[in-house]
Amino acid sequence: MIQSVQSVTLDPASSQKLQYPQLAPVTIPAKHQDAAHGRASHRVPKVHVGEQVTEPVAVGPSSQNSAAVAALLGRPKFLRAASLEMLGVHNAIVRGLPASTLVHLKRSLVCLAMVDLARALGVSERTILRHIQKNSGRLETELGCRVWRFAELLVRATMVFGDQEKAERWLSSNVMGLDGWRPIDLLQTSLGAQLADEFLGRLEYGVYT
Repeated sequence: MIQSVQSVTLDPASSQKLQYPQLAPVTIPAKHQDAAHGRASHRVPKVHVGEQVTEPVAVGPSSQNSAAVAALLGRPKFLRAASLEMLGVHNAIVRGLPASTLVHLKRSLVCLAMVDLARALGVSERTILRHIQKNSGRLETELGCRVWRFAELLVRATMVFGDQEKAERWLSSNVMGLDGWRPIDLLQTSLGAQLADEFLGRLEYGVYT
């Protein structure tokens, strides 16, 4: 704690030296030293384009929701992601999610209509059916991003409502707190998806408007 210092009038003829307060040294806890020096506290797994990942998928505290999302899309190994942390998922999407993720996603839905799924993904029903029937190759980055975004919001809604069917019905319903928009329609943009996600956050705390 800094001690108070009395005001001092300087006298040119005086040889008295100013006495400054002694500051206590600041000790940074060991667990925070890496962050204080700008070093990452965890190792980011390397992802090599074109190579199949055979190592176990790492799941940390921040990737628990990602594990649930991956389950909707056919389990982590189908994503071919080195990690379910944000960077690992990003790399997998950029590299191209397997088309089989759409197959698993469609099978995972309880009551949501195909037309609503297509609208959320920003593609036609014919495009979804073509990927499902072909069940090979990889999804374009933009479509893969929307597939992940939809599954992520569905997982979040399921956690809030406690049931996937209720979550799907909420996604396709007009919500007063979202100015009458259906959450599934908001998924057409990243900002809309953020609005829907933030609204779910308010519902968790009992705020319904």
